[in-house]
Amino acid sequence: MPQTCEHLLHARHAGVRALVVFLSMMDRVEDNELAELAEMETRMLLDRCGYDGAGVPAIRGSARDALEHAIDSKQTQCISDLLEALDKTVVTPKWDEQGPFFMPINQSFVLPGRGTILTGRVDSGRVGPRDSLELVGGDHRREAVKVKAIECFRESIPEAKAGHLVGIMVRGGRHEYDRRFRVLAGLGSTGLHDSFWADIQVLEPELGGRWKPIRNGYEPFFHFRTARVPGRLLMPKRHRKAPPGDRVTARVRLFRPVVVQPGWAFSAREGHRTILFGHIRELICRERTQVALSGLC
Repeated sequence: MPQTCEHLLHARHAGVRALVVFLSMMDRVEDNELAELAEMETRMLLDRCGYDGAGVPAIRGSARDALEHAIDSKQTQCISDLLEALDKTVVTPKWDEQGPFFMPINQSFVLPGRGTILTGRVDSGRVGPRDSLELVGGDHRREAVKVKAIECFRESIPEAKAGHLVGIMVRGGRHEYDRRFRVLAGLGSTGLHDSFWADIQVLEPELGGRWKPIRNGYEPFFHFRTARVPGRLLMPKRHRKAPPGDRVTARVRLFRPVVVQPGWAFSAREGHRTILFGHIRELICRERTQVALSGLC
């Protein structure tokens, strides 16, 4: 299950701490030992990906039978058990509603004569119509915009709060370029960076990583929230390569400045596979980056 393993690694790296497993298609399993074996292999996979496999609830059932026999309480019992396990295991996350507004842009839609709709999930803060924000990132770097309207699941709402998936209509700025490199943020609340120190974990081949070690100067694509940016990995002098499974602290130099923050999780991909995960430890300002690259320190 390499794809499932990669999904679990991404979930663990993104901060998902609670899981519930639903083993579907049990209507096709005639031997109970096969179901036990499938559950045992799933729990072993959870252990390999950093979760407590023995403590994760596992519900067996058939989603198709529950859908086709919705009025049969026996067929829908597995769905009731799943919902009950979700209520007990998954807690409601706490969002920072008092901090500055911050929303990575996922998509943008231009409405001629009216404005532009920017979609994404609000990470922090809150905003309402007629508030002033700024677009940060991309080729235009910083642009002031004004909020006209806010929608959430096709319904107009008076305010967008942290945790909401929203579409925000704004006026001003040029939004047709580099939308996935940009964020919508409070005025002067964030900046652009192209270099930082990070704690990196190189994935093993069994977890979807590469067989060869990563060497100094390696240039993959780095993924931050909705941004996908090429960059270079700079290893410390005492550690010029990192074999699969190793953990190192290295410097990342991006080929274009984007919005990043300390503590953010990121990943790097080579083709269609994820080769490493990392967390940003410290941002490096541009002056320090230029001095370091010139060889003065």
